[in-house]
Amino acid sequence: MQKIKNTLKTTLVAALTLVVSSNLVACNKFNSEANPVSSEMGSIVCPQSYEVTMDFFGQLVSEQENKSVDVSEQDFSEAVNTDQTFQGAANSYFKTELYALYKEFYQDVKYLSSVEKNSNLPELVSFLKVEDTDSETRKNLVAKYKTKVNEISSNMKSMGYSCPTNGNNDVGSGGEPKPVPGSNPTAREAVTSDLVASMRKIFAVTYQSCQVLEKKPLEKADKNVQGITEECCHEGGGLIRHISKLSLVQRTHPYLQTTYGSQCVDVRKKPLIYDFGGRPAFTRGSSGKLNFFTNYGGSEVLGYDCSAMVYTVVMGAGFRLKENKMFVAADVVAAQSRQFLDPESKGWSCLDSVDFSPETEEPLLAGDIASMDGHTFMIYRAGKDPYGIDNLADCKKVDSQNFDFDLMQSSPSKDGVGINVYVGKDYLLTNDTMEKGFVEYAKNYCERKKNVSTKKIKLSYFSLVRLSAKSSCRMPAVALENESCVQECLKTSTN
Repeated sequence: MQKIKNTLKTTLVAALTLVVSSNLVACNKFNSEANPVSSEMGSIVCPQSYEVTMDFFGQLVSEQENKSVDVSEQDFSEAVNTDQTFQGAANSYFKTELYALYKEFYQDVKYLSSVEKNSNLPELVSFLKVEDTDSETRKNLVAKYKTKVNEISSNMKSMGYSCPTNGNNDVGSGGEPKPVPGSNPTAREAVTSDLVASMRKIFAVTYQSCQVLEKKPLEKADKNVQGITEECCHEGGGLIRHISKLSLVQRTHPYLQTTYGSQCVDVRKKPLIYDFGGRPAFTRGSSGKLNFFTNYGGSEVLGYDCSAMVYTVVMGAGFRLKENKMFVAADVVAAQSRQFLDPESKGWSCLDSVDFSPETEEPLLAGDIASMDGHTFMIYRAGKDPYGIDNLADCKKVDSQNFDFDLMQSSPSKDGVGINVYVGKDYLLTNDTMEKGFVEYAKNYCERKKNVSTKKIKLSYFSLVRLSAKSSCRMPAVALENESCVQECLKTSTN
């Protein structure tokens, strides 16, 4: 019970700090200088009040599930009252209403768990936070709690509480793209540059090595990793992997080095491999970081899966999924490959479908996200003729073996390698659905380029999406733990 109180005290600072307007007592206690955490996260009266509340509720749900102890109203109130930050700010109306809302929310999440047959309640809360409305039940819950949080927010405003005016609290302020030295890039070029820098950074930090960036992409002829065993099965259906013989993994994993510097994690001792359902660990709040070297989800091995990798690259490059919507390290829990199949249906306005219309600047760019239900990856490098059609007379004869691009992914390829860069045409030989989708996209692009067709492509089983260049989709980049190890090779990474 004491742990719940302590957790509430620390997390409320980040999630629910209220700033009193200038005509109220003790307003200086809550300004940006006095409380920088609240300035970053916002409050119940700011535009992002729904996300802030969901973040806070997610922590309470996790604590309640872990300890099997209800959070009582007294626990809630005492946690607020014993923290000096809240003197004069958190009135009885606020505490009573928010606590009542949490109790109702917890029961609704339990109901959602039974509907979706998913016992991971914190994951379900994260889906609601990022507005992954794949089911009617989720859609209704998002709408319900947006309305209820807005009611509390509106009533607090009428009492004289206001949103911090500091620019850091403005969810639309975002981060700025890092200029490419010696160039004046377009908005699209800046997006691509930042995504490539983020992929390189994540690749290097994952393996605590700059040398991995110089390695050739994996090919079909490369040998498999040895020393990893598989068994059935995760709740979601994926295989559970174990390191059965560490020395074999150390000898055969393509990205492990023989030695590591003093500032680096020695990943040879506990290598990252493919872990279905695995996520980077994280700290909460707008300044939260991702940590690849603390286990979170999946199984007992270190590693994170394909959708978690895409989320990590996107937030690590300083992009949102939805305009002006908070996207923080803790949101990595919500990552699912199917989310990228039809992002428009979720209102994820920072992801645009690549449909080869005039608005599509290029047919394929580094940073593009390819997805099917069950896997997703990002384009790491795109050649000048990525679909191999420039010298093709008949678009029906598109062949994936003429493709020219490399991809970055987390996958069970090579018997469980995990994070990797792979030659695109070789990887597609191992994934029929991805190959079929790319071939259909290539045919459509070929036909449009040769003026044979003007039809926009839309497939139910495969998608190719691109991060928007709109400034409202920018945000400060999410940082990674243990970056210092590879700082020398990340001079072009995002800030």
